[in-house]
Amino acid sequence: MRSLSPVCPLCGAGMRVIAFTDASMIYNLLVHMGQPTTPTRIAPARGPPPWQAVGTVTLPLQIYSMIKIAVTPEVNAETTLFMLLTLALIIIASRLSPGLLGVDQKSP
Repeated sequence: MRSLSPVCPLCGAGMRVIAFTDASMIYNLLVHMGQPTTPTRIAPARGPPPWQAVGTVTLPLQIYSMIKIAVTPEVNAETTLFMLLTLALIIIASRLSPGLLGVDQKSP
């Protein structure tokens, strides 16, 4: 007659039954240890952030997709505007705090 003892799926060694338990025993053990007896609530799934929603395209992705096809006048115009905006912000920052860029202005 064949034995019905469980076998380890990793090494093939025989396993033995250590204890039989029921739900009331586990409940009593959790109460005794001061642990919660009900499972924790799982938060509901959320959708993607608004900038990753279906049908939305961010400006960098739009520019990249336009460049893949061909460099159009629209891409050139947007690039020029970004360059001018960056230059203006650098000039404003250097005027507001002269030591920020490592340039010391001579005092009069």
